[in-house]
Amino acid sequence: MAARGHTLAILTAIFTISFMDRQILAILFEPLKREFELTDTQLGLLSGPAFVLFYTALGIPVALWADRGNRSRIIGLALVVFSTMTVLCGLAASFWQLLLARIGVAVGEAGTNPPSQSIIAELYGPEERTAAMGWFSLGPHLGLLLGLLLGGWLGQWYGWRAALWTAGAIGIACAVMVRVSLHEPPRDLSGGPPAKSPATLREGCGFILSHHALRHLYVGGSLLSFVAYGLVTWLPSFLMRTHGLTTGQAGTAVAVMMGILGAVGTLAGSRLTNRLARAGIHWKARAPALGAMAMLLFVVGGILADNLAAALICLGIASIGIVWFLPPTFALVQDLTDPRMRALAAALLLFVGNLVGLGLGSQLIGLLSDALAPRLGPDALRHALLLVVPIGLWGAYHYLRAARAVTAATGAEINAHPPPAHAGLRNA
Repeated sequence: MAARGHTLAILTAIFTISFMDRQILAILFEPLKREFELTDTQLGLLSGPAFVLFYTALGIPVALWADRGNRSRIIGLALVVFSTMTVLCGLAASFWQLLLARIGVAVGEAGTNPPSQSIIAELYGPEERTAAMGWFSLGPHLGLLLGLLLGGWLGQWYGWRAALWTAGAIGIACAVMVRVSLHEPPRDLSGGPPAKSPATLREGCGFILSHHALRHLYVGGSLLSFVAYGLVTWLPSFLMRTHGLTTGQAGTAVAVMMGILGAVGTLAGSRLTNRLARAGIHWKARAPALGAMAMLLFVVGGILADNLAAALICLGIASIGIVWFLPPTFALVQDLTDPRMRALAAALLLFVGNLVGLGLGSQLIGLLSDALAPRLGPDALRHALLLVVPIGLWGAYHYLRAARAVTAATGAEINAHPPPAHAGLRNA
């Protein structure tokens, strides 16, 4: 028990650092915009397609490697690569150098998440997996907290370069701890059927495409990620442009919302989902759908509010549940997937979710903001953010369809724990 808790803590720390390096650029958009004379479209490119195309594409071969090789060593190597490239981001002398360094960050980060999810699935069985993924999913919140606070205040006091150097140095220091402390667990400790040879990419894709519940989970997760990543990327700039906050103030505000409140919501949501799932595993899809629909109302209120306090209150409430969908999604995908393709299934989920969410979300908001700027001026970003909110409702619909598919696959409201039900889900 202690050993697997230690492993989970290390993997969560790595997820935290990767998200810090990924999202720190969001709080540095305004100084970057001034120094390199960038448009919002170019800023969206740095945080979206330039990162996500390499992150998602390389995630699949890394996952295939992880299903066959030593996952802990893959994770450690990836940590060194993306941390070093974050330092190089701070050395960029032009937009194109920064773009290439960001691609390097993406290359490194592609090697952390799929093997991490695979290890967690080995250590925690179906009845514990949502809670374990809930702790693991604290990584994005803690990463945002660190990235926005470090980026905001160091960027304001010492410049954006110092902020990036500090973030990269933290990751390199952590890599030493990972090399010593993270060990490869034996495979299939979670009580699944004996492992066969690892699945091929074709087998993994075929399995997911033929599985009704998984298809809806992948689509719904990507659409909710679209909204979540768009908000995380552009909220600091929105608060600076619309409400006049400084870089440090905006970073602190979004860090509290997405970091602290988001972490509380993720833990509470994963615990609630775990309890609901005792009545039926379909709640791992239904609960995130209901939570997303409720939170999107507060997103709209926060964006429309002219008063800063009202905007922060609404956006803070929204932050509690805006990424609630992640732990149940991670867990349910692992529940429904053959153990020999666990890392691959996680990588494909990240491929779809990040390609649509991180790749298109932040980029589309930047494009919309530039397109609306001649007519709306400083309010262009506000309207661009509002235009993407309905996409979240579309994502919630797919989660409800996934819940219905899981129930239909077993013929009734099933319990997540008995082995016969769990085995039946894999063949749904």
